[in-house]
Amino acid sequence: MITRLNENNYNYLDFLRALACFAVILFHYSNSYNYRIDLDTFNIGVQLFTFTRWCVPIFLMITGALLLGSSYDTLHFYKKRLIRIIPPFLFWCLVYIIFRLVKKEIEMSQIIDLMLFRNGNAVSFHFWYIYLLIGLVLFIPFLSHWSEKKDKTSMIVFITIWFYWLVTVNLYDSFSIGIILTQFSEYIGYIVLGYFLHILPSKKYNIWIGILLFFIGYVYSYYSTMEISIAAQKFNDGLQRYLSWNVCFMSIGVFIIVKHISLLKIGNLVIKEISKYSYGIYLAHIIIRDTLVKNNFDFLKFENYSFLIIKSIIVLVLSYIVVKMVNKAFTYGKYISG
Repeated sequence: MITRLNENNYNYLDFLRALACFAVILFHYSNSYNYRIDLDTFNIGVQLFTFTRWCVPIFLMITGALLLGSSYDTLHFYKKRLIRIIPPFLFWCLVYIIFRLVKKEIEMSQIIDLMLFRNGNAVSFHFWYIYLLIGLVLFIPFLSHWSEKKDKTSMIVFITIWFYWLVTVNLYDSFSIGIILTQFSEYIGYIVLGYFLHILPSKKYNIWIGILLFFIGYVYSYYSTMEISIAAQKFNDGLQRYLSWNVCFMSIGVFIIVKHISLLKIGNLVIKEISKYSYGIYLAHIIIRDTLVKNNFDFLKFENYSFLIIKSIIVLVLSYIVVKMVNKAFTYGKYISG
């Protein structure tokens, strides 16, 4: 097993995870502003939707940064990692099922199909990410044997081929040359990309590179989305897929920027707490939003941006409180809270 980087080199990942945790909540709130193109709030919704679109890729990049680069006993790795993912997932699935049954949104006959993610439908729409994460975790031990050597050249080759797939095969297939690149495709590229950016010395890249990449990705994403949405007279996020070059640019930009400012030793207990319970917060935040926050707090009069941000902060805080209560209230709470 290789020697890990100094522990201080991992501190920025707490900040990055906490930031992504808040971004995903704000992202899901912004969706409510996107569905009526005739309203003034549509523009605000698209701006915030675009500004936070990097949240899921960043979670995957953090996973790569933390888990690649070491050799594992495969079965031990599966046991350790999956026990952190599956029990909390099943617990919160049960909570959502009860909630949706009470609201008569689903029927008992649908539960098995929803739990097995059949036809692209899950117990809650945001749980698709958990099925993705489980699949990636199953593959990580095989990637780790390769990444253990820290061969930057081979990683650059892998990322280059993946990015080619991202741009040509996935988005603009008219530019594809017909090579089948299934093994380089999909979300596995973000795992490798996160580890590659993590092991690069900070002096190798500048914060301005990160800002430039984010700016290019954001400008293209926002204006292209507005253009095709206005043309269709309804919201269309087809050019903002997670697997698109522009969202990839924004994700790389955020990663580089946060890693760079971590040199200033930004960090505190709040960030570490949010980072620690981020998985549980992700699982719980939709039900917290819909039961405790949605249609409440309307007495707070803010401009549209600040209103969404304040509500997102409230969801984050309440989700953290609920998850930590579950963690502390039960004997095996730490295994089911997330």
